[in-house]
Amino acid sequence: MDHLLTAMCYVGSRYVSGLSTNPYATDLESFVVSPPVRDASMVQTLLLYALGLDGGGEQVKAVEILVRAQHMALDIGMNTREYALANGQGSSVCEESLRRSWHELNVVCVMVAGFHGRRAFYFQDWNSFVPLPCEARYFDIGLIPPLHTFEEFEEDSFTDDDIEWSSYTYRIAAARNLDRIIQSISGHFPDNVSIHRLEAYLTAWKLHLPESKRDFYDEASDFDEMLFQAHMITDVSSMLLHRHYAKLEVLAVQTITSCSEHVDLAPTVDNMHTIKTAQAAANVSRLVALPTPLINHTHFFVCALTMSSIVHLSMWSALPIISPEQELKEQIRMNAGALKAIANVWHSARMGFGQVTKAGQMIYATRKDVAGDVFWRDFMQDDIMTGHIEDDPISEPLLCRPTSSQP
Repeated sequence: MDHLLTAMCYVGSRYVSGLSTNPYATDLESFVVSPPVRDASMVQTLLLYALGLDGGGEQVKAVEILVRAQHMALDIGMNTREYALANGQGSSVCEESLRRSWHELNVVCVMVAGFHGRRAFYFQDWNSFVPLPCEARYFDIGLIPPLHTFEEFEEDSFTDDDIEWSSYTYRIAAARNLDRIIQSISGHFPDNVSIHRLEAYLTAWKLHLPESKRDFYDEASDFDEMLFQAHMITDVSSMLLHRHYAKLEVLAVQTITSCSEHVDLAPTVDNMHTIKTAQAAANVSRLVALPTPLINHTHFFVCALTMSSIVHLSMWSALPIISPEQELKEQIRMNAGALKAIANVWHSARMGFGQVTKAGQMIYATRKDVAGDVFWRDFMQDDIMTGHIEDDPISEPLLCRPTSSQP
């Protein structure tokens, strides 16, 4: 299992100050070129390697490794229900690990496609009969509950079955919605009917969250990272769906490129799309304030923060000069602070922090200059109008108006 241990050390080394990832990356490259085995452990190795590359800003290479992982997973049959049973060595925990690996590969591929605009997958079987992952606390203690499929989850609203779906399952469902949006907006803008249908998926996801999933903590008061990611994916999905028709200023869109792909803006904008885009961006910013270390989150949060910042900066840039702006400025500061806090581990956060900060400084300087011009222009206009309204001769010298005694 040297290949899997090397991948774990490769990712883990990013969290150790002063430790280089290069030795582990070199060893992983040799495993990629000549895989020692073709089984689930090698798929897990490739997935971890891709995650490390992606967080390190090497997105093209990460996609290449993800494609290799997909090919291998399909070749060995990880997408079938039987694979875990046949290769789990009679251990329910090992079987659960194999199922989780298949679902994780799918979710990561969707996030790479949605967050970066780099489509890493050619195969997506959401109605796969690979059972869904259970709650992390059951996996940790080795008590695996009865198994269910994603098809059963989607039909849950129409049955009387009282099934407790895991946070991981809601994360998979969120990724499914993101995939729907990617498919719809790929290469063209969706029509109104498509937008309403996709919006309905996102709304239904939120409405059907049970009461136990409306908080970010589980029954043991431990932070629920799967639920956090599910909300993050849903908010990013909403931004992707609406931002093409929202009023986004070109400056912020073109300046920040660390995570997001080039954004084509629609020739016409709709105020409702702008509101929904801004709302989703604000939701991402609120995730920063949750009482848990930022570094414990997935590195994909970096991209969610970057996309949220693009929206905030665009909205701030478009605001009339004499208008409330403090809330937007605070959201931008909070996003930038979060990126800075993660930057010591993930290079993508360092890039994002630099670009968001630079764009914010440019907009601030521009608004400050314009605000000065507006102030003096309005001041002079008010003075001139006062002179026209008032006939008191005492005011005339103050207005510098020509009189019969002045040249």
